[in-house]
Amino acid sequence: MKKISKISIVFVLTLFVFSCEDLLDKTQLDLIGEDKVWNDESLIDAYMADIYSSAEFHMGTQQGNTSRRRHVVLDAGGEARARDGVGAGLINGSMSESGADGDIDYWDWENVRRINVAIQELSNTESTLETSYRETSLGEAYFIRAWVYFSMVKRYGGLPIIKEPQNLTLSLEELKVARSTEEETYDFIGEDCDKAEVLLEGKVQPWGKATNWAALALKSRAMLYAGSIGEFGKVKLNGLVGVSNADKYWDLSLAASQKIIQNGPFQLFDNAVGGTHADKIESYTTMTLTDNPITNTELIFSERFNGAGGKGSSYDLYYHPNVDGNTGWGAVSQVYLETAEMFEYADGSAGTLDRNTLVPGQRHNVSDLFGNKDPRFYASIAIQGTDFGGAPVYFHEGTYVGGVLTLGGTNNGLPASGDSRNSVNSALLNIKGIVREEAPDYNQGTNDWTVFRLGEIYLNYAEAKLALGDDGDGLTKLNAIRTRAGLPLVATLDWPTLKQERTVELIFENHRYWDLRRWRDAEEQLTDVANGGAATFTGLKWLYDADVDKYEITVTNGNNRPERTPNERRFDEKHYYFPIGSGRIADNSVLIENPDY
Repeated sequence: MKKISKISIVFVLTLFVFSCEDLLDKTQLDLIGEDKVWNDESLIDAYMADIYSSAEFHMGTQQGNTSRRRHVVLDAGGEARARDGVGAGLINGSMSESGADGDIDYWDWENVRRINVAIQELSNTESTLETSYRETSLGEAYFIRAWVYFSMVKRYGGLPIIKEPQNLTLSLEELKVARSTEEETYDFIGEDCDKAEVLLEGKVQPWGKATNWAALALKSRAMLYAGSIGEFGKVKLNGLVGVSNADKYWDLSLAASQKIIQNGPFQLFDNAVGGTHADKIESYTTMTLTDNPITNTELIFSERFNGAGGKGSSYDLYYHPNVDGNTGWGAVSQVYLETAEMFEYADGSAGTLDRNTLVPGQRHNVSDLFGNKDPRFYASIAIQGTDFGGAPVYFHEGTYVGGVLTLGGTNNGLPASGDSRNSVNSALLNIKGIVREEAPDYNQGTNDWTVFRLGEIYLNYAEAKLALGDDGDGLTKLNAIRTRAGLPLVATLDWPTLKQERTVELIFENHRYWDLRRWRDAEEQLTDVANGGAATFTGLKWLYDADVDKYEITVTNGNNRPERTPNERRFDEKHYYFPIGSGRIADNSVLIENPDY
């Protein structure tokens, strides 16, 4: 691996400006060699808290971000339409050499420098710090650096590898650093995960801080990405993008997953004691809403939010359905019908609907379409009449009374129409992990964001086993996920089965877009008919017929309702990597742009 100790000055000259809290105002923590900083645990804790926050473990929950980046990535992956139509450059394929869409870009060399300062200072074995504290903090720094590099490599491919703080007295030319290959970058991430695992093993950490298990989970995911890119992708630009040795990374991912499964203190969450369909729905819903690692045995690592007076999220506020007269900010993530159809019925039959019956004049009960689905469906998606915190969610846009469509009054206990925000595009809503009680105010949300959980690790294990030639153990792990959900076992582990199960288990958890990219499936599944593809992105429109107590349910263009701004979709081969961008290359001339930009 190349040992690179320099980077373009544009990555490092912006020194960190600390918050106005008294503790942080006393000392600039990124000035190397100040004993009063790096021998003071309270100052180091403040420094580490900042690099944790800047690592952005969950897109779009930082204060002031209003969760925009979060629902953009769900729209980009074809899971749910962002009601406000944001992220168009990412979705319609218009990214160019000017740079990636700002709603999903991540190029954080300032934080890399701060992390490298921490690693350098905490590696000092002559420090007056207590050894266990110093090693724990060092392990956390390696973990965060691995995460930051992973967040960038999955966007851009090979990166400049920076292992130590640069000397800013060097010339501009001396500070410029070229990109390493994508394989070298993944190797670097794996090495940092290994260092973090060793340093953190046996350390008792507060919830929300890195552990040896979190380091293994990151390695499991990162090496899985590298393996699949090697399996399905192409090597270009002399390896700056692409991976040539897929099996190496499948093996590394498998080994990390196996350690967690065999040795970790985790279990798949399942409190469905009765085992009925209703029990399974309640259990899985509870899993998505429980952020306490003591009661939710599946959790490995989460980004913490504590609301008022601290770090809060706006996720619940923006995703909460509008119910019971509440017409606030909610219902921003509107689920495509194709996403709903990915969920099987509880008997294992395919979840696709007969769209020939979803036409004007036909009448249906809600159960005709969505009765007895995979229990995970009801924990993840709101449909007409879903009980949400004791109030029903309504999507219908009018009521037929005596054959005449009306928008006023009440019929059979239902209002003539639901809140219009609920049905702007699709009339199905993403509710996974959304608090059922009243949504908290802006930046006051307290539900943690799960970064790693055991369900993902089981699926990582199954995928690596499939790629390497499953001996039956991969199928066992996949079926354990299905059993927990209350679905029948499958007899064979193949790629369609694996991809289907991973999609529904991890739906809306910031996986689908990245999975389609690493599997090299995005060209097919994220390009619509208008752009020469075959993918469709539809929604539903509900009208209530009070005379028969049923619904007229029709299919709409969920990607572009007539009254909305067009949101055509195009994903070309070049989009498997984001453009570095002409501005960054102008600042650092040794950076090479990604193919076809």
